[in-house]
Amino acid sequence: MVHLLGIATADPVEHDLLMERFLSSYRRSLPDIDIDVESARRLEVYRAVFKRFGAERVALVAMPETYRVRHAIRDAGAALGIDPEETARLAKAFPHIRARDVRSAMAELPELRQVAADADRYGRLWELVEGLDALPRGVAMHPCGVLLSDTTLLDRTPVQPTRARTCR
Repeated sequence: MVHLLGIATADPVEHDLLMERFLSSYRRSLPDIDIDVESARRLEVYRAVFKRFGAERVALVAMPETYRVRHAIRDAGAALGIDPEETARLAKAFPHIRARDVRSAMAELPELRQVAADADRYGRLWELVEGLDALPRGVAMHPCGVLLSDTTLLDRTPVQPTRARTCR
């Protein structure tokens, strides 16, 4: 698609690249165009897009940020009145996993032996952490989801100003 539009010079037919996503008769809508960007340079790309097309024609896509184990421990710990330094220590002990897996991680991961040994000391913390799993916590910026439109974009699209929007 991007080759046919003149955006990219790589010819997918010449290089035997898979194109069924574009050619499938089962596809009901046109495909989107993806450009993968290194995460460390993402803001640089956003700035370039805003500069090139103008802030009135560009919006970044938002996505719900949901609870995972570390944030769930911090927020549930705060609700229970557990010392913030203690909840931070507990949260950092866990890998980046789903909140619902907190007890199984304590049972299975050797690096969590000490946390598991002291688990009863924290009362309902673990139950609350599991209950927060996948619930919305806030709004995050989608990794490189960008909308480009004409100058009526901001009249038709709800927009929440962020630092990225103002990084022109």
